[in-house]
Amino acid sequence: DVANLPSVNVRSYGYAAHDGSQITGMLFTPPETTEPLPAIVLPPGLSGFEEGNFNWLAQYFAQRGYAVLHSGARQIRSFGEVSGMDELGNWVRQVHEDIGSGIDALAAEGIVDPDRVCVLGYGFDGYIATIGVAVAQERYACIVSLFGIADLEDYIWEMRYSYYGFSVFNNDVIRYRRDYDEAELRRYSPHTYVDAFNVPVMFTEERYASTQSKTEDLADAMRRAGKFVTYLEMRQDVDVFSAERRNIILREVGAFLDEHIGG
Repeated sequence: DVANLPSVNVRSYGYAAHDGSQITGMLFTPPETTEPLPAIVLPPGLSGFEEGNFNWLAQYFAQRGYAVLHSGARQIRSFGEVSGMDELGNWVRQVHEDIGSGIDALAAEGIVDPDRVCVLGYGFDGYIATIGVAVAQERYACIVSLFGIADLEDYIWEMRYSYYGFSVFNNDVIRYRRDYDEAELRRYSPHTYVDAFNVPVMFTEERYASTQSKTEDLADAMRRAGKFVTYLEMRQDVDVFSAERRNIILREVGAFLDEHIGG
């Protein structure tokens, strides 16, 4: 139960990116540590972390013995400022390069073990975490995508029939464009890189969600290719905002992380 966890150590963590830019994230570490620690990195999200907000994923896994770095963003902005797929791809690459710089800085201080790092993302950050296979897989010992997007092309076609979904994707990602190039969408879709996954991957998805079939398809394709993949389908009767849902996620993801990087 997240509410009953002991306090963890939380502080701002500044580090230099590969190009010298200064990045500030949030670092969560266990109440008692024996360093170097296995680590979880969280992508910065749509606009970076929000200092002072309770991060239930980071708090829980830090209590279980992991260092958790919520990576900082270079600037606070929305994906609405991204003008096209190439810029989206460059943004993804930069996110993973900045995460890598954070891992290097933490490893240099002896805080984390760079060989035991997992990238974990929720929602659109789940997509960011998974597409890392195309740009930075060597950084990670495992990947976790919680309700992320596996296939951009399929997602956009699905969202064309959902005003809410289509407007959110366009407004938050690429400015209400309708002239998507299918080849571009495939190039930036995790589904394209089945053969590239060389580390254990975990997906969670909602039953009957618009992204569910393609996430399950990706997991099945990875199994057929001999990859190590875990797929967790959430029951439809579990409320999205309930403690039960969070506890299921924490239990199952915790078991996966313990197996592959050890808490």
